[in-house]
Amino acid sequence: MKSEGWYLTGYDVPIQLGVKVGNSYGGEPHLHKSMHEYFVILKGQISISVKEKTIKLNKGDLLIVEPGEPHEMISKSPDCQYLILMPKYVPNDKVDLKHIHSALT
Repeated sequence: MKSEGWYLTGYDVPIQLGVKVGNSYGGEPHLHKSMHEYFVILKGQISISVKEKTIKLNKGDLLIVEPGEPHEMISKSPDCQYLILMPKYVPNDKVDLKHIHSALT
């Protein structure tokens, strides 16, 4: 499945695997109720905000985002390539924080 620069496995496999290429859209701030996310940087650099702290990652780096940790992609180099791994798809696990923040303000 291909979506917004992602190359993804389907939802019916035991692990979700995605490869993101280039400086395309990275997503809104969100968290997962029960799932871990693993980011492996294959090429270039990215900056990810986790719990409001910016983490800069380079080729070869691994970042594990724990369940309940708010996170979002801040920036990516134009040549960026990274791999994301997550457990099998869990319905309603992703919580969109931008919409929650907008509703509270």
